[in-house]
Amino acid sequence: MRCPLRAKALQYPDRSFLISASESISFLEADLRCAGYQAALADAGFLPGSRFPILLPVSPDAVCLLFACLRQKITLCPINLRLPEGRIQELLGFLDSENLYRELPTLGNEYVGDAEVDPAQMATLLFTSGSSGRPKLVPHRLDHHLSSAFSANAFAPLTADDRWLCSLPFYHVGGLAILFRCVLAGAAVAFPEAGQGLVASIRSLSPTHLSLVPTQLIRLLREGTPEGLKRILLGGAPVPERLIAQAKSAGLPLATSYGMTETASQIASTLPEEEVKGAGRVMPHAEVKISAEGEIWIKGDSVSDAFVDAEGWLHSGDRGRVEEGVLYVEGRMDRQFISGGENIQPEQIEQALMNLPGISQAVVRPQDDEEFGQRPVAWVDAEWQEEWEQELRSVLPGYMLPVRYEKLPDGVGLKPTLKALVKSKPEGKS
Repeated sequence: MRCPLRAKALQYPDRSFLISASESISFLEADLRCAGYQAALADAGFLPGSRFPILLPVSPDAVCLLFACLRQKITLCPINLRLPEGRIQELLGFLDSENLYRELPTLGNEYVGDAEVDPAQMATLLFTSGSSGRPKLVPHRLDHHLSSAFSANAFAPLTADDRWLCSLPFYHVGGLAILFRCVLAGAAVAFPEAGQGLVASIRSLSPTHLSLVPTQLIRLLREGTPEGLKRILLGGAPVPERLIAQAKSAGLPLATSYGMTETASQIASTLPEEEVKGAGRVMPHAEVKISAEGEIWIKGDSVSDAFVDAEGWLHSGDRGRVEEGVLYVEGRMDRQFISGGENIQPEQIEQALMNLPGISQAVVRPQDDEEFGQRPVAWVDAEWQEEWEQELRSVLPGYMLPVRYEKLPDGVGLKPTLKALVKSKPEGKS
């Protein structure tokens, strides 16, 4: 098939595709730049089927490089450029590679090359860690990414007049999903300046669409409510009910979603005009069923083949339920623990904590206890307040109340994980 970027360069040659504070690159200009990266890859000796590990920035040129890799049948392996050197070397070991590009290659001479791509080719290898913190490689064919994007655009139409702010990195599947949705729709991708705040980026680039995790939405509400947005796609972490209500009351076009690296982004979502219920309805390209143990199983055209069972089902590791066609995600299967004979799902406590005023991030994990076996302890991004206890008792049974609280350490990022806390022993309020 023809490369989607080449197809749009022929259809909309002068339409803006990649927009930043310093430049606006048309589909045709992006296609020519892509050809230059094809020349660079060929000159560097990359053969079809080879892997290309790179510390990939969020930039217009990174998009052109992605499509050059697709045309050259090279598998792009984007690595988080903010990781410490030891971690980067560990990930290179998983890739069986000693070579790493720390910056984008220099553009080669004009090189038209082949603009054909194979939907079955291995397009990306992405790292994910889930709740365990252990790195895992997720391979995706090109048709996985395209299926996800086609389905997303059919579910919530994206037009050639729209502009999506690229606020997620390309080593996350959510960042790549923005690119594929936009190129298929002929929409533009807008790139914030380094260090620029979310509201400032929105004001300077005028996007119609955003992809955010809950922490980013909290910051957006604190900085000011922007205008001109058609859709804010929220995912990547549990969403506090208080935050949804606050965003809706501020008039933000919020849409919740559920997906994972293994599914090439979202497989369930809501629409801004709908009442937010759970993660939303299952999208056209996917099927969901709940196992006898309560686990969410997923089948679909965007699911990585590396993790499915003999019947094609991905066992997500998430606990959930489906009611009236709506998917509700209740937490990780592997995080449940038992306290005094009672099953505890940490995400339920985290949700209750994040519904308290002043708390936007919470992580709960078990602590060994001689009497009860294990008890819940909590990290939050605020100093302990006595009134929390009474409010929590109104929504949680006594055995779910954390026995200790500690403030989250600095630098845990937008999605705090158990790995960031596993070596830390809470010493706060008990």
